[in-house]
Amino acid sequence: MSKIAFIAPASNQEIKKYGKSPLEHSIGGVAHLLDADTYFGDRCSNYKELEQYDYVFVNQATTMYQLTIDLRRNLPARVKIIAFADGAHQDLTRIPFVPDGILFIKALQVSDGFASIVEDAVGYYNLFTDKPCCFIGIPFPYEEVKRFQIPPQQKLQVKWVGINGQLTHVPARNSIGSLFLTKKAETVRILLCEPQKDKVMSFLNENNFLVEVHDSLGYTTFYEKYSQCYLGINLDPLGSWGRFSLDVAAMGIPVIGTFAQHTQKKLFPMLTFDPFLEVPKIIATYQRLFSDFKFYNECRDYALHIIETEFTNEKLISRWDNLRRLIDGT
Repeated sequence: MSKIAFIAPASNQEIKKYGKSPLEHSIGGVAHLLDADTYFGDRCSNYKELEQYDYVFVNQATTMYQLTIDLRRNLPARVKIIAFADGAHQDLTRIPFVPDGILFIKALQVSDGFASIVEDAVGYYNLFTDKPCCFIGIPFPYEEVKRFQIPPQQKLQVKWVGINGQLTHVPARNSIGSLFLTKKAETVRILLCEPQKDKVMSFLNENNFLVEVHDSLGYTTFYEKYSQCYLGINLDPLGSWGRFSLDVAAMGIPVIGTFAQHTQKKLFPMLTFDPFLEVPKIIATYQRLFSDFKFYNECRDYALHIIETEFTNEKLISRWDNLRRLIDGT
């Protein structure tokens, strides 16, 4: 059996072995499925320790590009370095090209293979390297999350709507559009993650949003709180995995979202739009979810079926095996 290491970011830290990662809905969850040893850090001086592995995954956060390059320079060729994309595939056009963008492309080019969390992004990454690029995805602990499903009939009296994104920290995720969409149907109560609550509450109050603002939540607390929602909104134009859509869908809640998010368009084809060019369609669909309970349940049940058949650990392992064979030339 192949021996695998997975290196995750930790700023200004020599890489250090953590052990085994839990199965979570995160890029680190891949390490669990591959039975990889997890390391944290962004620099390395003891390459000998990593020579025991057949494959070394490196999470491609901004601070990890140079580490990826250094690992390829200093480890034997038999140890295969796999760059694993994290974040939006537009990141290369959003980070400073000098030095981060240059380092990212160099890390791509020196790696033996590239794993993407988004299927449609593979062609884009192939622009920058002739090494194998494949979609891997992120594992999802559905058996754990489905325990939080609440029958939608129990949510009809008070309709909570969960919003993805933040107004201050990541405004590029278009949470402002999601917030104002809530005004286009009957009165709802809103859940919003916003660490800088003091900077936005006067704006939210002035615009008459009935909103509960909270800080970042752990997995279990998130599921407990957001399972109360009748609907989710994720008008995020950034091309990434779409963890919010999958988490909320697994709790039996429809999500209105965008084509840029991998999970959203797989789970909710009837609720997926261009967030800026199809606003009339978005509003009409949002209103329909409140008035047409048959349509609501169709969207809900379709997403649950796709989770159970497509977002499985077995399919992720199969995709990894495909990438591994391409890297090894077998």
